Amino acid sequence: YKPVAKRVKPIPMAHPENLKIRRRFPSPPLENLPTLPYHPPPFSPGQRLTQERYDALTTHSNGFLWPDEIRLFGHIMKTHEFAFAWNESEIGRFRDDYFDPVVFSTVPHIPRKSRHIPTPPGLVDKVIKIFKDKIAAGAYEPSQSSYRSTWFTVAKPHSNELRAVVDLQPLNGIMMATGGVLPLQTISSIPMRNAQPSQSSTYSVASNSTSSLQNRET
Repeated sequence: YKPVAKRVKPIPMAHPENLKIRRRFPSPPLENLPTLPYHPPPFSPGQRLTQERYDALTTHSNGFLWPDEIRLFGHIMKTHEFAFAWNESEIGRFRDDYFDPVVFSTVPHIPRKSRHIPTPPGLVDKVIKIFKDKIAAGAYEPSQSSYRSTWFTVAKPHSNELRAVVDLQPLNGIMMATGGVLPLQTISSIPMRNAQPSQSSTYSVASNSTSSLQNRET
């Protein structure tokens, strides 16, 4: 890790109006909201929320909830089971009819081509699996971009799995800065992360889930 003084920050300038993200509601979000039962039934496994995944939750075993509350908790989770994800393939993406694709607006620059950090031979199979999982989930897609970012893997804490990390410092140096805070911050507490524009010279993040680069003259 590097000190804060060496942090590469985006360029402070006006963000183009036509590249701002628009949030829409194609239908009333509470229109088809199911009614909660007064006497929730015992939990039964669903298509995604299996019995094994439900048993791994600590909510029903720490003594904090009453039995009726535990049954209601299981009923709500099963009703909305596709809103939860336990692996890469179940994460999903934002729908285009709700959110516009994110576009990173940049200043005029020369496309960068950075070399990735070599992968140790013993980790090659795990790294290949990471890429295959992200491609299958729709997070990465084939690309012929002029950009290539440095990437490497780090071990997840308390696990034998790896996490792919992309060095986006060069992108920060050419990107126009945004406000950096969420609208309606007192209401929403969902964290926002900048997506990864590319993992290698042959794959980039899917356009409808993250970003593309666009030069803007000021």
